[in-house]
Amino acid sequence: MRKLYIALLCLPLLLTAKDIGHIQIISDPGLTVFIDSIYVGNTTAEYGGLIIQNIEVGDHQIKVVKDGYNPQVQEITVGRHQVVLFEVKPMTPEWEISQTGERADAIIKRKTGRLRVITLPITASIEIPALGINASNGGIKEKQNWEVSRIPEGKYNAVFRSGTERINYTFEIMHNNTTELFVNFVIGGVIDFSTETQISEKMVLIPSGAFMMGDAREEGDSDEVPVHEVTLNSFYVCKFEVTQKEWLAVMGENPSTYVGEDHPVDKVSWYDAVRFCNKKSQLEGLKPCYTINAKTVSCDFKAAGYRLPTEAEWEYAALGADKAKTTRFAGSDNIEEVAWYSANADNQTHPVGVKQANELGLFDMSGNVWEWCWDWYGPYTQDEKGNPTGAVNGTYRIRRGGSWLSQDPHCRITNRYLHNPGYSFTNVGFRVVRSAE
Repeated sequence: MRKLYIALLCLPLLLTAKDIGHIQIISDPGLTVFIDSIYVGNTTAEYGGLIIQNIEVGDHQIKVVKDGYNPQVQEITVGRHQVVLFEVKPMTPEWEISQTGERADAIIKRKTGRLRVITLPITASIEIPALGINASNGGIKEKQNWEVSRIPEGKYNAVFRSGTERINYTFEIMHNNTTELFVNFVIGGVIDFSTETQISEKMVLIPSGAFMMGDAREEGDSDEVPVHEVTLNSFYVCKFEVTQKEWLAVMGENPSTYVGEDHPVDKVSWYDAVRFCNKKSQLEGLKPCYTINAKTVSCDFKAAGYRLPTEAEWEYAALGADKAKTTRFAGSDNIEEVAWYSANADNQTHPVGVKQANELGLFDMSGNVWEWCWDWYGPYTQDEKGNPTGAVNGTYRIRRGGSWLSQDPHCRITNRYLHNPGYSFTNVGFRVVRSAE
């Protein structure tokens, strides 16, 4: 094994009268080099390492990093007109010991992660000194989504700037995870999605299947029949109604009457909801589902972005994706267990996820706020349907689930309600879904 040593060499480098020196890294190619926590380059086979010129005289720290290996760190002193030689020892892998029975298996563990940054406005700049990232050498000035991979595990300090405003934030990189930061200068803060429930945990996969849609209990209104068979492709649905915290992070303002970051956003129209879906999709690098031209909206159900559920998807999810299920409310025949409604809500919304969930782990499908669906309102027919999306056109859009202001019949799973898509009120919100096929 070669020894780590520092030496002074006389190399044919251009030396000036300034108080500077130079550093030569001798190593195999493919290593990442930091000087005083600032990225300076990668080693190459051409130079047998890396030559770093014009370093200020004085004490400096060299850090050499390779994905999956222990970093090497060395304090050095650079003299005037001197070239300091730093030879890298063979890199040793990072190890994780896994105990299996009576023996321990040593497993190489690549302890790196990925960082993803989204800013509002997109012209904001970023500086992460430990990674050598700043607005002039790799910032996000022209990108809405910006990513860097193979970052060693650990905590990093970041500075974000937009005009005269500045936001400081410390984030953490964890092995095999993506740290997602949404830097919002409108609200003056950072949302770290890695410290919240990740999308895979927030959203539930609803398997494809068939069910009988409509009022099989024969207790509803005339537009809830005839009961008819519907077949659906699989899709993802959010466990919770969109909260005010989520809305504010995406839209930059909060229209709600009953303010609370964990309360469902209220007082949003159908048009507001589809705009939110598109913007959230864009912020997360997903293809938006909606094409919006004033009051004309079309939906690409094959797109990966967020959208409103169809009326059939909503009812199937509320039933727990169980074609034999006929509970009155989402998760129970007892409304007190699962819903905030007129008799228990004290005339306001409540934080999401407090009441009992249904069989799929979906909360507040009955009560709290009405939830917009994609569909134009239209009558049911007896025909079997595959992935129905409602009437071709109409005057009113569908809402489902009832609200804190509703009496219990309106919180039934099969109850249908409708309103002008431009309508908003303190008991109207929504939840989002994504197509899975």
